[in-house]
Amino acid sequence: MHKNTFTTISYILIILFASIIAFYFGYQRERVGILVQPGAEKGIIDFREIDFDKQVFARLKGEYEFYWNQLLKPSDFESEDKPDITGYIHVPGLWNGFNVDGEELKGKGFATFRLKIKVNQDGWYGIKIKEFDCAYKIWVNNSTIESVGLVGTDKKSMIPSWERKEVYFTSVNKEVDVLLQVSNFQHRKGGPEDVMIFGPAKNIISYKNQQLAIGLFLFGILMIMSIYHLMLHLYRRKDKSIILFSAICFVLTLR
Repeated sequence: MHKNTFTTISYILIILFASIIAFYFGYQRERVGILVQPGAEKGIIDFREIDFDKQVFARLKGEYEFYWNQLLKPSDFESEDKPDITGYIHVPGLWNGFNVDGEELKGKGFATFRLKIKVNQDGWYGIKIKEFDCAYKIWVNNSTIESVGLVGTDKKSMIPSWERKEVYFTSVNKEVDVLLQVSNFQHRKGGPEDVMIFGPAKNIISYKNQQLAIGLFLFGILMIMSIYHLMLHLYRRKDKSIILFSAICFVLTLR
C-alpha cells in the first residue's frame, strides 16, 4: 500500500474513533434518560409517573406559555391584572415564523416563556441549559436563579451569550414554576432552540461531569495529535497532509 494512502486511512480511522466515543458516551447517554416521557401541554408538563431513579432525566419539551414583546417577572403573574398570553409555542424551538396578529415573527425580538412542572415528590432538582444563541434570564419558583448575557428590549441594551448553565432548586408542593426571559437582536434565529434537561440535582450533576470528562478526553487526544503532527512536519515538510491534519485537530480542540 502506498505510504500516503496508509497515512490518510490512519487519519480517518483516528477521527472516526474519536467521533464514535463522543457519540456513544454523549448523545447515546442522553437518550437513555429521555426514551419515555410526556410533552408539555398548554404550559404544563407532568412528570409524576416518571421514576427518575431509572430514567435519570427528561427533556423539557412541548407547549410553553408565550408572551411576545414582554419581559415578565414572577410578580407579574401574582397580581390581579395578569399579562395577556400571546399563545403557546413549542420548546425547544424558534419563534421565527410564529404567527402574532397575522404576522410571522422574525428572529429579532424578546419574549417570556412560562412552564409548570409537576413531580411525584418534593426534592432537590436541576435543569441543564445548553446554548440558546441569545441572552436569557430564568426564574424557578419565583426566585432569580441565573442570567446568561444581558436581556434587553433592543440591540443596545442586550448582550448575547453562548454560555451553558445548570440551575438547582427545590420543588414546592410537588411543582416547579419556570419563567424564562429571552431576547435576541444579533442572531438570525430567535428563541430557546436547544433542549433543556430536567431531573434530580444529583442526576444533572452526574450528567454535567460526564460531559466534561468526555470533552477533556477528546481535547487531550486532539491536542496530542495536533502537536505530534506539527513536530512531524518539521522533518517531512514535503508532505502537506501532515500539517493540514495538525491544523484540523487544533481547530477541533478550540471548538
